[in-house]
Amino acid sequence: MKKVLFVSLLSLLLSFNSFGKGISVSSDAKLFAESILPLKISSGESKVILLKPVAESDTGMSESLPNYCILNATADIKSEGLTVNIGNVVCISEDKRILEGVFDGQAKLLSSKCSTGCRSLDIEQGERFELTLNSGLELTLQKRADEVEE
Repeated sequence: MKKVLFVSLLSLLLSFNSFGKGISVSSDAKLFAESILPLKISSGESKVILLKPVAESDTGMSESLPNYCILNATADIKSEGLTVNIGNVVCISEDKRILEGVFDGQAKLLSSKCSTGCRSLDIEQGERFELTLNSGLELTLQKRADEVEE
């Protein structure tokens, strides 16, 4: 009986292996993002763009990036074309962890819609960007509203 109880407790603990942990992302992780909403931007404007980050693989990450993430970024059109600086990211994992972090880096639009001399741009929903990180980051675990302190 004790052996069955021990094995049951051990398997329960192993099933919650990632519970309570954040996600580490190294600067060499291969990340992309897709625009969530359409956006029209003109030269001289600075606009917030919402992106859904996705990983090409788990390389450079402590575990897979959750499916439910939102990344905010700031888009500007300058003389050299579109620049997108990435920032805060919030994710909700399948096991209901809320993870938050700050990306330090840039996003490059994969289409050639706006190169040097571009004056305005329509970014459509689902357009893809390649993310470049200046440094690694930690998506840290955040307390959920339904968690009770004891």
